[in-house]
Amino acid sequence: MARNVNVWLTNWSWTGVTVPTPQAAVDIHVEWVNEAGEQREHTETVRFPNILADVPVPWLKRQVEELLLRALRKRLDIDPEDVG
Repeated sequence: MARNVNVWLTNWSWTGVTVPTPQAAVDIHVEWVNEAGEQREHTETVRFPNILADVPVPWLKRQVEELLLRALRKRLDIDPEDVG
């Protein structure tokens, strides 16, 4: 794995172009315990990329930046093995 890798993400902007992307669907079942200690569960079919329209843009931007960095590092062979 490479050392001392410096990365800057700058100049985010909307291009005004909308591109079609293939849609995927996946069934998701989630089980968790909430703050009150109650067992909870939820099941639904999620469609990608549609689900991304339902999350806050700043959060989505951070997640996309992380994915872009991971993809670029993989493509440049900075991280030859799968990480995370």
